[in-house]
Amino acid sequence: MIRSLASCVLLFSLICQPALASVDDCPVIHGLGAYDWEPISYYDSNNTWQGVMPAVLREVGRELGFRLNDDEKLPWKRALLATEAGTMDVLGGAYFTEERARQFYYSTAVTAERIRVFTRSTDAEVTSLAQLSNRQGVRPAGGSYGDEMDALLDQLGVIEIRTGEQMLQMVSVDRADYGVLAEFDGLATRRVTRLDDDIVMAPLILDELEVYYLFSRRSSCADWLPAIDQVIDRMREEGVLDALHEREVYRLLDKLD
Repeated sequence: MIRSLASCVLLFSLICQPALASVDDCPVIHGLGAYDWEPISYYDSNNTWQGVMPAVLREVGRELGFRLNDDEKLPWKRALLATEAGTMDVLGGAYFTEERARQFYYSTAVTAERIRVFTRSTDAEVTSLAQLSNRQGVRPAGGSYGDEMDALLDQLGVIEIRTGEQMLQMVSVDRADYGVLAEFDGLATRRVTRLDDDIVMAPLILDELEVYYLFSRRSSCADWLPAIDQVIDRMREEGVLDALHEREVYRLLDKLD
């Protein structure tokens, strides 16, 4: 149901997209993403935008003739506001929500992320939603896992915490029972916080959500979107997207070793 509803709204968003752009209209696309959503979007020690989303956009730019400028780095909520205002051209990436579909142009799906539950290693293994009832969950503040997942987490009473590191630390000291994070993001956060022995990823998969670019409706660079979507769809068919995602995952796993 969530996929069909999202597809309908997304189709409306795509139909409303402007015509194809030329390189003269927008030779440089100004983009940014989440600080620490590995391997989807993060910034390295040189403040360079890394991950699946900038990698795909750079590949697309090389083919179509635009350059990605990723000099800007902003907190998530400010990044959303800057993209909505047209100060930034594109934000990569985000899950689908109806509200955002009214604020931005959504691209075609670029990749997908499994949403997982992280618990204390001493707790019983979580294999069903029923086991989360009457237990305190935590999730990252300011973001969205899509309309239906957000509604489920609200129903479970999951509260927002500022960072993933704080979330897992709370779980480890019994101030919360579980944390909800994207799979690889959670594994990376567990390693950064040195909680590999204390925190485990439960077998339960809450959902698998597609990840998109958000293009500003106030930016002339949004005229690139139909062409960008065509290239991304072809990259998916040719296995290039899977290869780029796999490369970023291996890069993350090497860092975690």
